[in-house]
Amino acid sequence: MLPKWFNDWNRENPTDIYGPAILVGALGGAVFVAILLTGSLLFNLVPWPAEITSVQIGHLAMYAVAAMALSQILFIASVGRIGIALTAFHINIAPFFVMIIMVWLGSDWNLNAVLGATIVAVGVIWSQRTPRARFKTAPPTDAG
Repeated sequence: MLPKWFNDWNRENPTDIYGPAILVGALGGAVFVAILLTGSLLFNLVPWPAEITSVQIGHLAMYAVAAMALSQILFIASVGRIGIALTAFHINIAPFFVMIIMVWLGSDWNLNAVLGATIVAVGVIWSQRTPRARFKTAPPTDAG
């Protein structure tokens, strides 16, 4: 049985399902990632470092928090200046920028990275397209 707040999400607009959908999607994603990580660690599919120190965890947390804070500030500033559509496009095209920078710095051109960036680019272009009308309707007539 679902909790009361889930059933009474928005009584003023009963078609608004985005809140529960986001909640269910986030929980489902978290469960999937937990199962994937647990399975990969149990079956030794991922190499685990021999020793993780508190200094390394501190550095990771510091860089993660700093990177997330900086990216959030830049994202909000970008939305205010160029709009949400163009900002989202630039965020989703980031794998291409990363690939070009890595090749410029001397890394190998990896076919898996090219394939992944192409999938992201196709998804971005597909999601940015304008939907077509599926059915043509006749103009309204005055039937007295």
